[in-house]
Amino acid sequence: MSWSWLVLYGYKFGGMACHKIDNDVEERVEKLKQEVQRMMLVASADGPSHVLNLVDLIQRLGVSYHFENEITEALQQIFMDDSGTYDDDLHNVALRFRLLRQQGFNVSCDVFNKFRDIEGKFNEKLKDDVEGMLSLYEAAYLRVHGEDILEEALAFTTTHLQSIASSDSHLSSRHVALVKRALKHPLRKSLSRLEARHYISIYEEDVSHDKTLLMFAKMDFNILQKLHQQELRRISEWDIKYINQLPQYMKLVYKTLLNIYEEIERELTKQGRSILFHYAKKEMKRLVQVYLVEAKWFNKNYTPTVDEYMSNALLSCGYPLLAITAFVGMVDIATTEALDWASNDPKILRAASMICRLMDDIVSHEFEQKRGHVASAIECYMKQNGVSEQEARIELNKQIVDAWKDINEEWLRPSNVPMPLFTRVINLARVIDYFYKDGDEYTHVGEFMKSSIKSILIDYVKIP
Repeated sequence: MSWSWLVLYGYKFGGMACHKIDNDVEERVEKLKQEVQRMMLVASADGPSHVLNLVDLIQRLGVSYHFENEITEALQQIFMDDSGTYDDDLHNVALRFRLLRQQGFNVSCDVFNKFRDIEGKFNEKLKDDVEGMLSLYEAAYLRVHGEDILEEALAFTTTHLQSIASSDSHLSSRHVALVKRALKHPLRKSLSRLEARHYISIYEEDVSHDKTLLMFAKMDFNILQKLHQQELRRISEWDIKYINQLPQYMKLVYKTLLNIYEEIERELTKQGRSILFHYAKKEMKRLVQVYLVEAKWFNKNYTPTVDEYMSNALLSCGYPLLAITAFVGMVDIATTEALDWASNDPKILRAASMICRLMDDIVSHEFEQKRGHVASAIECYMKQNGVSEQEARIELNKQIVDAWKDINEEWLRPSNVPMPLFTRVINLARVIDYFYKDGDEYTHVGEFMKSSIKSILIDYVKIP
């Protein structure tokens, strides 16, 4: 985290009291959780469409981590069941497609052919089904390479949803809010805690909302927020005491890194998993090496080829280090085999790193070049191909789209790598979408980023 972020938020985090969660609250939440589990059983008896819509609700409200086994079993059953009960309903077909692909089931996109007209285009009558259009829009973000029908679906739904968002619609304020949110942050690219905080408010406006599920989501959100506040309080206290010593930053960085890695090694040794530690150390060494390469390029005023730049930049973005360090902390599921996989630049991690590097370069290269910085992907592409900055942006944005397709493809491949590790990787791609989609919100923190951070780390959800 940059020093500017600590200045903006550190005083709040540092001042947070480290409260324990009340036992009465924990007991109430546990009872609500059991009621939601019963809701899932009832939904299973009512049919697949009820299960799909309940799972979608549970995921959007941010409480699905409580019911991972139940959700997996329910979706496995739906994947195996091809009865076609809900095949004529766009919302249910698209929702089924999205939820199953999110779970790693390789569902065919041919299920959407029935919604085309005789000319092979999506039927214009579908635009009146806003719920179905939203579901199709979200489903399209799970597309992989070569799925032209989903490319068409995304273009078709985006056009009509943008029209709804920009006009005086007859829709309820809740539906308009859902449309605007989806256009800005499609679910595939959304961070679960931010989505949960937003959706809790939207769901509360639904007159047919389930009071038990809503209360459970609210209380669970506040409990997690308290845990995150405790963590941030410790981090802030650890960082803040160094602010006035910034001139000696190199010594501090070195000492801090040693402290971090010594602490990681101690914890892993306690758990009998010290063998995992060398993976994190190895990745830090790789990061330092590629930083040195960039320093040489900068000092020589050298603009590398695109391939040369990207081979270095996919490491210098820091994502391989972040991913592997996160994996090392997941001692229950991160085996040496999984860490070997992660250390060998798997396609999904390369794709997330590409999204990070290219989105960063596209929005920040002008500022970085003014202050003095190694050539970005923009400069490299312009020089190599003799094109304008705008043409370079267009091409690099296409590569970002392709990188998301790579992630989606890897998500569907049979693998011995536990799904939670894949989730850590895709979350790295998601956070970059928030930072750099509309500008460099990491370097120049704006109101959107401030309000987002406040909504999940400072402002609790009000409970009547």
